[in-house]
Amino acid sequence: MMVLVTGGAASGKSEYAERLVCGEVPEAADVPPAGGSRIYVAAMQPFGSEAKERIRKHRAAREHRGFRTVERFTDLSGLRVPPGSRVLLEDLGNLTANEMFSAGGTADPGEAAEAVIRGLLRLKEQCGLLVAVTNEIFSGGCGYPAETLQYLRALAEVNRRAAAAADQVTEVVCGIPVQRRPGAAEGNGPDCGPLPENRRQENRGMILITGPLCSGKRRLAERLLEQYGAEDASAGKKYAGEVQTLAEKAGSREELEALADRLAGFLVVTASETGCGVIPADRAEREKREKEGRLCCLLAERASAVVRMCCGIPSILKGRLPR
Repeated sequence: MMVLVTGGAASGKSEYAERLVCGEVPEAADVPPAGGSRIYVAAMQPFGSEAKERIRKHRAAREHRGFRTVERFTDLSGLRVPPGSRVLLEDLGNLTANEMFSAGGTADPGEAAEAVIRGLLRLKEQCGLLVAVTNEIFSGGCGYPAETLQYLRALAEVNRRAAAAADQVTEVVCGIPVQRRPGAAEGNGPDCGPLPENRRQENRGMILITGPLCSGKRRLAERLLEQYGAEDASAGKKYAGEVQTLAEKAGSREELEALADRLAGFLVVTASETGCGVIPADRAEREKREKEGRLCCLLAERASAVVRMCCGIPSILKGRLPR
């Protein structure tokens, strides 16, 4: 069994993952009972004295809970663990960065993502329970250098494919686990999770898809248009993507309202979340981010359905999807 645990920095995801491996999460009924050796696969490279001291403290704390630490910075597919082990892998973000930027990896984002996923699946085959931790780092905006964007896209690909392969996907928010997909997801592809049957109905209004950068919004939009928009395909206005970038040109609330009205004429609209992360010091950047957030609120008011993506998995926040 494999569980993917995601969340932001200091969200409690690591502690939750550790408790899960140790059988200390009573509500996780599908997780196999505690048993077998406990192995912690550490992917963070010890750069600098501060990182080394942090690693030392964490390793000492885990030893009291019966974990054996194994360092694996690249080539996860070459790791072998005893059959039936309970393994905590932390984390996919470091593994992806190592594969892209370290001497033992590859600079190609696609090859790096493929190497991480290949290793993850091979590790899953050996384990009784594999809990893989990843990072939610995609909601701080889109103004990144090219190299950073390449890394974000590679990690997003890893997260989506890991979520598709996982039996459970949990996002930890303020220490609270939120089940994004409890239980097995048989037949799930890497692009997006299944669309809930009980939330579908006839729907001819605009569908807003939001979520972090590279979370699978466009792929879900394409899937919706293919499956549910056939009758409207000749209407012309089918899809508008990454519309938050249009908000910067709006000089007033009235212009934002008018923009939202125009976008409401499309079948499917996607907008990336940009309001998380550190508040920009630059005034122009702050105003830009505020306009983007207000536009998304206006679009949600006008939408007949609002869907948020997490690791390629859709959660319906408002309304219903069309049949």
